Amino acid sequence: MCGCSLEKILSYKKFKSYELANDKNETIFIKIQSDVRDIEVLDFTDVLPDKDDKTSSGYLELKLHNTGKQWLEGKVKWEILNTQTGEKKKLDDQEIFSLPGDQRLVRQGLPLNLAKGKYTATAIINYGDKDELKLVELEFQR
Repeated sequence: MCGCSLEKILSYKKFKSYELANDKNETIFIKIQSDVRDIEVLDFTDVLPDKDDKTSSGYLELKLHNTGKQWLEGKVKWEILNTQTGEKKKLDDQEIFSLPGDQRLVRQGLPLNLAKGKYTATAIINYGDKDELKLVELEFQR
């Protein structure tokens, strides 16, 4: 390890201390960068429109929690599949941003001309530089 020996670990602000192996007895401090990114899906639901609302087919709602230690910037990719006809519809992607500990609601409106039937909705959450993904599915009916 480049002539350094591990002396001790300091818990304050995630620093490690290394004592140099030379006559000066110098100590250097290196901050440990925690690259821990994670997001948890708390809920994925289908919300029906109000009975009097003719301008909406409802929406999908995804509840996310940033359980990592870093700011997250990512995208949610949406797709719905009519399981009776096999027809797929790709919905608009949405960008997401979240600080550690945040909970976010991401809503995706359903197409106005959505035919009655049974559907599977898929949300793919890409939240990192290294293709960190979460995939969730929801079965719903219109």
